[in-house]
Amino acid sequence: MAEYKEGDQVGGKFAYPIWQSQTRKHGSGYEVADENTQSSSKDIAEDEKEADFVHFPWLQRRERFKTLSVFNEPQCLITINDKGVLEVNESIVNEIELIDVPLSVVAITGLYRTGKSYLMNKIAGCQNGFSLGNSVQSHTKGIWAFCCIHPLVDQQVIMYLDTEGLADVKKGNSDHDNRIFSLAVLMSSTLIYNAKDVFNADDMQKLTFIAQLSDNIKAFGDTEKDKAVDKAVLMYVSPIFVLCLRDHFLEMDKTADEYFEDCLSVGENNEIAECIKQYFPRRRCFTIEQPAMGKTLRQLSETNDSELSKTFISDVKKLKDYIERCGAKHVVSNRPIDGLDFISLMTTYVSELNTGIPMNLEEAVISASIKHNEKVYTSVLRWLRNEITFIPLPIPLKEVLQTKFFQLQDEMIRLYRKDAYPYGSDCLEAKLQEKMIEQWKDLRLENSVCITKRCKTLLRKLDTDLMKDEEFYNRDGMYQRFKDDIRHVEKMFYEQMNGYDKDELIDPIEDYKDSKKGIKAELSRKEGERTLLKQREHLEKRLEERFQEKCEAMEREKNEYIEKERDKIFENMLKQQEMSTRILTETIGQLHNKSAKRGCIIS
Repeated sequence: MAEYKEGDQVGGKFAYPIWQSQTRKHGSGYEVADENTQSSSKDIAEDEKEADFVHFPWLQRRERFKTLSVFNEPQCLITINDKGVLEVNESIVNEIELIDVPLSVVAITGLYRTGKSYLMNKIAGCQNGFSLGNSVQSHTKGIWAFCCIHPLVDQQVIMYLDTEGLADVKKGNSDHDNRIFSLAVLMSSTLIYNAKDVFNADDMQKLTFIAQLSDNIKAFGDTEKDKAVDKAVLMYVSPIFVLCLRDHFLEMDKTADEYFEDCLSVGENNEIAECIKQYFPRRRCFTIEQPAMGKTLRQLSETNDSELSKTFISDVKKLKDYIERCGAKHVVSNRPIDGLDFISLMTTYVSELNTGIPMNLEEAVISASIKHNEKVYTSVLRWLRNEITFIPLPIPLKEVLQTKFFQLQDEMIRLYRKDAYPYGSDCLEAKLQEKMIEQWKDLRLENSVCITKRCKTLLRKLDTDLMKDEEFYNRDGMYQRFKDDIRHVEKMFYEQMNGYDKDELIDPIEDYKDSKKGIKAELSRKEGERTLLKQREHLEKRLEERFQEKCEAMEREKNEYIEKERDKIFENMLKQQEMSTRILTETIGQLHNKSAKRGCIIS
């Protein structure tokens, strides 16, 4: 097996083994750099050029990421043109697609002119941060992105999304807010909702877009599915909801989380509060004091941290620490998404929003799975081809060669299933099987070429050691000696090539004997050829039967694996829903108990 450099990506990503040499070194001691081997290496090089994604060791990835503009300053990811159509920035999309490690996506949303961009700059630690406005009008347009290496999790990237302010009366289009918020929900693993000071009934009433999430997002393409299913799936894929109360100065006799839950429990039949509780079962609340006063407050973008309130700095740090501990983005799967998955999901959502239809989670996941699995397919196939080059040829027995290939085959399927998403079509695994058969045929051919070269080298040596020149055999009575010497060469050849498949030795020795005119034992040779031919057919049949049995066993394993994965997914969904229901019931019970106690105290 190939060796990997220290620091290579592990646990789901494929790095290239060290290319020590393109010339195979064989057990015989002879080096073979034939045209077939060189052609194989050339094919691998061409595949690397054609591949859209090349995986590097982590340290090299970090250096590569630093060259991307989205890692240096915020970039506009999604814009909205004058006709209200969402447009993606292709150049930034191409950069994000190169992020081939798990993504933690933090999005901030909230009413316009509430200081979202400033807070996001503080959380992200971005020097050339998100642009700030100095008026009462909404400043950020569309959705902006900024990426950085995750400060806590190795081999992971954290992406910050700054979204356009909501409830701007000048836009006059509530559907605009619905689309922005729905995108933020589906694209993020952690969603920060920025609010001013308190979270009262008036503030909650402005969150009508939350109540409309189930209208904008559908779990499945089947329109006959019950709406409750959409809500359940939406709850499962929703991000952690973080309510951030800015410029907070009131004293509270409870924690921020308890305050948030109390706000959600005030009043009966409050649809928005119920939607928050239903769609965001994982939620937290943080309070942040006003950063400064007077003139300093109006010039925050030019103010150093040393001039800001220490409490503000401390509050932001608590929020930042919590966000950085939140996990990567997942989409109905236990596998985190990377840049390609993120872009695939996002473009599907944007496309559906532009058509005016609800965003379809199933379609987006399948689309992302196809692109993701194509990348995994390319990586695994490249890995297989590379590992084949490190098999020390020649291997005398085809069965031994096939066993080694089976080991690579099993490892390849394991790697593919480990990283591939179990959604959509499984044609890529079938395509891998076809490629494996091609690789097996190529490997057998290359092994035969290597054996032939060794045979010819050995025969040349035996001919030099055991045979005399033609003048020696031209003397009277030397014809029998000639035939005896030829048989002796053949005997020594088979003795020294003992352990090789006999059929591989036939052509070299026959070529040698054909080069020595005067061989008379034609009938005996033909009888021997017929015997060896039967042995060859029997061996070929055995090899084919073993290969067919292996393919059938792997097909059964694949079907069982897919069925188990699907069962796990739905089981996890049911457990999550059950857990959320239990937590909600317990919370309501606690709140009722508190209310009852307060009632007793008042009475």
